[in-house]
Amino acid sequence: MNGTRKAAGGLIAFLSVAEIAFAITIIALVAEQLWPGSGSYYGCYWDNSVQPAVEYCGTWYSSGVCLMTDNSVNVCRYSYSAAVIGIVAALVTLFAMCLPAVLTLLLALFGSLWWLAYAITATVYSHNVNNQEFSVTVGSQTVSIPFGYPRGNYRTMVYALAWTTFSCCVVVLQQHLLRTARLGLGAAPWAPAAGGLPVSAALIGDQWRSQSSQAAPADSGEGPALPPFDYQPPAWTGPSKEEVLRLRKAHLNPAIFHHFKKPVMIVDGKMQYLFDETGRRYLDAFAGIVTVSVGHCHPEVNKAVIEQTQRLQHTTTIYLNDQVAEYAKELTDKLPGDLKVAYFVNSGSEANDMAMMMARLYTGAHDIVTLRNAYHGLSEATMGLLGQHTWKYPVPQGFGVHHALNPNPYRGVFGNDGPAYARDMEDLIKAATPGRVAGFIHETIQGVGGAVPLADGYLPAAYKLIRDAGGVCIADEVQTGFGRTGSAYWGFQNQGVIPDIVTMAKGIGNGLPLGAVVTTPEIAAVLAQRLHFNTFGGNPVSMAAGRAVLRVIDQEQLQGNCAQAGGYLLDRLRQLQERHDIIGDVRGKGLMVGVELVKDRQTKEPAVQETATVFERCKDLGLLLGKGGLHGNAFRIKPPMCWTKDDVNFAVAVLDQALSEL
Repeated sequence: MNGTRKAAGGLIAFLSVAEIAFAITIIALVAEQLWPGSGSYYGCYWDNSVQPAVEYCGTWYSSGVCLMTDNSVNVCRYSYSAAVIGIVAALVTLFAMCLPAVLTLLLALFGSLWWLAYAITATVYSHNVNNQEFSVTVGSQTVSIPFGYPRGNYRTMVYALAWTTFSCCVVVLQQHLLRTARLGLGAAPWAPAAGGLPVSAALIGDQWRSQSSQAAPADSGEGPALPPFDYQPPAWTGPSKEEVLRLRKAHLNPAIFHHFKKPVMIVDGKMQYLFDETGRRYLDAFAGIVTVSVGHCHPEVNKAVIEQTQRLQHTTTIYLNDQVAEYAKELTDKLPGDLKVAYFVNSGSEANDMAMMMARLYTGAHDIVTLRNAYHGLSEATMGLLGQHTWKYPVPQGFGVHHALNPNPYRGVFGNDGPAYARDMEDLIKAATPGRVAGFIHETIQGVGGAVPLADGYLPAAYKLIRDAGGVCIADEVQTGFGRTGSAYWGFQNQGVIPDIVTMAKGIGNGLPLGAVVTTPEIAAVLAQRLHFNTFGGNPVSMAAGRAVLRVIDQEQLQGNCAQAGGYLLDRLRQLQERHDIIGDVRGKGLMVGVELVKDRQTKEPAVQETATVFERCKDLGLLLGKGGLHGNAFRIKPPMCWTKDDVNFAVAVLDQALSEL
């Protein structure tokens, strides 16, 4: 493969040099014919008998006064300009290699046809006046000068035709070879960032987070340029990537995997961007698995964390502390109804584990209903809730858990008919439980499952069934909460329901380990039957981070930004879907979006290998995506909520290029 790439790259360079050399040769040929004193003026035919007239005609020619020779001067000038355009096209192809093939071809054609059109015009005009005589006066002598047959114009026309043919062939061949070569000579800052797709929406103010005076390239050596950003990380002085890989392999559990064949080593982050050890910048489209909500190292969150760390780093809830009490009030104020009591933990798995225990204690029942394709954590208890074999170990897990049909509008058996899926849940309760259940736990958009929204009308029908069976409804908002869906602060609000218990984590702390279970006072009281304690739950530093996140979401209107940026992203991706048959489905809300790739839109056969290839290629081009779904054929686009319109354009352009290369 490397030999093929080098050969293709060498051929591209050779063709570019040949094109430049050919253009220079034609300039020399034109100059030889048209330059004063060359002996073959277009417009003046002479012999030794009219030398004074020749001298006068030469003077005329140089000053651009003589009618016919002036015409020839213009032929010369237009010939030169066409050749220069050809040289520029060749240089662009050689050094930038970023213009689409059609644009480069049009550039070559423009120069060629400009030249050709003038040569034809000059030839026709000269032919019409061929053999006519013109009288000129030199001092006191008047001389008649015959206008000769314009052979030079015909030669110029032939040169133009030759250059046109050669140049267009070179451009087409070069563009064909580019896909093989991938020389990595550096993306030009003027490279199109929108992949040729229309731009038709505007976002709310982007504030400071992507303001700059100059563009920053994706540093991939090819592809679209990253949006401008005013931050350059300090030089990395830590261990090399190779050393980190060696240490990781030697001392970390082998179950801890990394993405990509050539993994990325991240050493710095600011807002929606990440930086590797070389200083290369990437656009983060996955937010640390949907965890960095308001932006990497957001200054407001950093300030709150630093101030609290300097004052008090850790205590527990056996002592009073202002941070945990105030945060509990501020957080529960964001929830509807009687959801007013919080219990803080460290992760989504812990939160869902506790929610199941509370449901069972409150109802006195044991059975829990969940969905196929679900993901609620990887503790032994929550592993039982999993609806994907990829994450399950062959150990006893999740006693009393039942998986209902997944209300997947794209792949589900009932399409987008939510009540039809709810009827399956009714059958499940009758057939697989004693008739009474402890509860139903669900994501409002399945995250690890590939950003799958639940069919319209499903949750109201399912909630009624569960409550009629004596259970409580648990909304897992670990990924969808805090305004990410744009249209609502909590994902469950998009279907008009209010759960009995809400679990949250990930984006709640913008990257700090923090989770919460929020419920009603009646349900919360069941934990008081015994002593319950969490060492790090309510840690003051985590509480300070959580409070700062709430403030930033409100102050920077990030829910509104998710609505606008997410809506624009979905529009652009659906335009992309029209260009690429491999895109089977584009789905989601706000900045929680899924793109599923299939080999055939009718059979919906998962395009697993193709997804892996595009996933790797996007990384090479400066875009870090997430990947998920039962078959691993869905891209998960869940970036920091501060994404801008320019970020969307870059992401779509990268996807467009990566898909085009399949």
